Amino acid sequence: HDIIDKFSEYVLSNNISIREIEKEEADNIVSKLVDEVSLDFKNNIFNSSNQMKQLSNKLKRVIKRIVWVIINHIKNGEFEISGSEVEFGRNQKLSAVQIELSDGNKLILNGKIDRIDVAKTEEGKYIRIIDYKSYNKELKLSDIYYGLQLQLLVYLDAAMEEDLLPGGMLYLKLDDPIVKTKKHVSKEEIEEEINKKLRMRGVILSDARLLKAMDSNMINESSVLDLSIKKDGSYTAKVPAATKEQFDNLRAHMKKVLKQ
Repeated sequence: HDIIDKFSEYVLSNNISIREIEKEEADNIVSKLVDEVSLDFKNNIFNSSNQMKQLSNKLKRVIKRIVWVIINHIKNGEFEISGSEVEFGRNQKLSAVQIELSDGNKLILNGKIDRIDVAKTEEGKYIRIIDYKSYNKELKLSDIYYGLQLQLLVYLDAAMEEDLLPGGMLYLKLDDPIVKTKKHVSKEEIEEEINKKLRMRGVILSDARLLKAMDSNMINESSVLDLSIKKDGSYTAKVPAATKEQFDNLRAHMKKVLKQ
């Protein structure tokens, strides 16, 4: 998380356009940042043995992969990174999520959002919340309803402003996966299969304009979201869609569950 955050800071402070950056340049920046963070991490533990050096190399490989995936997600759509490792709470950039309790006290929630992206379109400004995971994770509306998956909804509530539309709540897996094929394939085809495994999952707004902002090149299947469009026009279950009213209802329900 720290290195991905530092990458965002680096490109912003050096006026580097994510939409124009090439893979070699991105890889060089990541290598430099991993080396810097490794030196400071737990008394330079990554250089303490050959095993730890190998772990450092793996870290570098995974982050190069995921940073390039993030860059391509930005390039393929209209969203821009608004902030990374964004804290909400008292004296933070975003206010705490506050819930009035029945006894007159308040529940005050603080936290840190891995990434916030915003897309400005003629229809309005969409926001998407992205959480990094080291394993495959799906966001199910039923789990939100029963209070089992409230994290991303709390993040969305903390980041929402009056002029924003809830574009989505998404998980991005931090990985450099191995893919299996039944036949000999080209390097480009391997890259395509790897990128498919690293598409984002979660819940998005049921809005054709939002989908275009997420993935401007999508026809039947997205390269950004683990999503394809069915014949009836609905999305696959891995990325369910909710209307704005349903998003508002989910936020209200989340506060009700937390109050209980």
